[in-house]
Amino acid sequence: MAAFSARQLRQIDASPPPTKPEAHDDELERLRRVAAEPAAPAVSRVVIAGVVRAIETALIVLTGVAIYFLYIVRNVGAQPGYLAVTIGVAAMAIVVFQSSHVFSAPAFRNPSRALFRIAGGWTLAFLVVFAGMFFLKLDGALSRVWMATWFLVGFGALAVERVILAQFVAL
Repeated sequence: MAAFSARQLRQIDASPPPTKPEAHDDELERLRRVAAEPAAPAVSRVVIAGVVRAIETALIVLTGVAIYFLYIVRNVGAQPGYLAVTIGVAAMAIVVFQSSHVFSAPAFRNPSRALFRIAGGWTLAFLVVFAGMFFLKLDGALSRVWMATWFLVGFGALAVERVILAQFVAL
């Protein structure tokens, strides 16, 4: 092995690595240009998921209430039980949607996969209501036309909302 003195090691350490000054200046200028470009403000994924959750809850409630007023109130009169069922189904659907991970970034980007999960959760929420009606012997308590119409219109509204969301969300 070659013997080195401490002085020789300090000289090797102190000398800067050989670089081309032009390349360094060009790189620095490029970085300054990139830093000066305007950037879109970032929004947290958690915030986006919360907003989507709120929008979907509102869509579910609004479609149920709209069909209630258009069909039930017009034909039978006000029935407060429908509003309670509407809120219950909305809460149940959102809980099922959350457990099936439809409020995640990949689900926002790919609505086709998320819509299968949403369809399953939406169907499960209605099946729970039907089971409750059956076991509590409340067969005539809710209109089947209202339930079927709300099921179809509600899912259609959720599907349209997810397709629009996929166009605007780039996570």
